[in-house]
Amino acid sequence: MKTITSITLILSLQTLLFMISISSSHAKTFFPNDITQITFTCSHTPYPNQCVASLILYPGSDKLTVYGLAGVLLNHAIRVKTNTAIEKIHQLQKAGVGPKQGLASCDSKYNAILVTHIPQANAVFEK
Repeated sequence: MKTITSITLILSLQTLLFMISISSSHAKTFFPNDITQITFTCSHTPYPNQCVASLILYPGSDKLTVYGLAGVLLNHAIRVKTNTAIEKIHQLQKAGVGPKQGLASCDSKYNAILVTHIPQANAVFEK
C-alpha cells in the first residue's frame, strides 16, 4: 500500500510540475477532446503506464486539459495520503498509544483536509 501511495504522489507531483511548465494558452488547446493528451501528459511522468491507466479510469478524463488531468492526479494522491494518515491515527487511538489530545488534534486536521481543503482545491481546477 505504501508503494502505491508513494507512486501516486510522485505521479501527481511530476504531472503538476509538467503542467506548470506549459503556458495556460497551450494547456487549453494542446490536444482537444482526445486521449492523446492523457498519453502525452503521462509520458512526462516517471511511471507513464500507471499514469495512463489511472487517468483513463476517471470519467471524462479524455476531455480534460492538462490542468484538469493534474487536478485529478493531485486529488487522488492527496486523498490517499490523507486517508492513510487517518487510518494510522485511528490505529494508534485504538491501541492507546501516544497522547490522546495530540492524536485527536491530528485526526481533526486530516478530516478538515478531506472535508474542506480538497473540495476547495478541486474548485480551482474546475474554473
